[in-house]
Amino acid sequence: SSKKSFYPLPMRVNNQTAAHLKEYQELMNKAIEDFASEIPEHLFYTALPQLLSRVVHNNVETSANVALILRNVIAKYPHQSLWSCGWLRFSKSEEKKKAGVEIFLGAMAMLRKSDRDMLDTSQTLFRFLISIAAFVPKTNNSCVKMKNPKFETELKHFIPPIQAALSLSPGALGQSANADVFPSFVPRMRAFNTELRIMQSKAKPKKISFFAVPSTVAQRD
Repeated sequence: SSKKSFYPLPMRVNNQTAAHLKEYQELMNKAIEDFASEIPEHLFYTALPQLLSRVVHNNVETSANVALILRNVIAKYPHQSLWSCGWLRFSKSEEKKKAGVEIFLGAMAMLRKSDRDMLDTSQTLFRFLISIAAFVPKTNNSCVKMKNPKFETELKHFIPPIQAALSLSPGALGQSANADVFPSFVPRMRAFNTELRIMQSKAKPKKISFFAVPSTVAQRD
């Protein structure tokens, strides 16, 4: 394997002039660019909130590194990272929205067709969830019937956004890049319950539920 060069980065910065800070930032960006592909993606998965908050950065190289890492994580774990990263494509910030579209397109280009289709269909799924959040009931009923949209890819290809399915397995942080770091058997979504519950508070939040099946059943279908 090719020998990598390490970049010395000082722990403390004295005389923090703009020129010095720029030099250190360039060194850090170069180090991240060189070594990001060698760090197992599941280690970055645990830092998704911090990475997503820096998708748009005033330093172009920093933004590029964040996009590179996010693309690799989504390509490695599309089913899990979707629920953290999918909102980017619907951000009210045009810059974040554009970055999200580019990141997902880059990740999809690295995936097999079934996973590409799943990520593509996730846009319809997110639009549906956003429409539910924006829905304003005309009555004070605690339940209303909702119409499920037609999804291009069956929901059985999606894992539900529950903690047990989206959390790394115990001890996963010490595993290699090729290890199975998520639980092997998690449910898959089957269909949304058409009964939408309206919570009785001023903001009228909604509660949706879905039907699920074991992953082994979904894979057999």
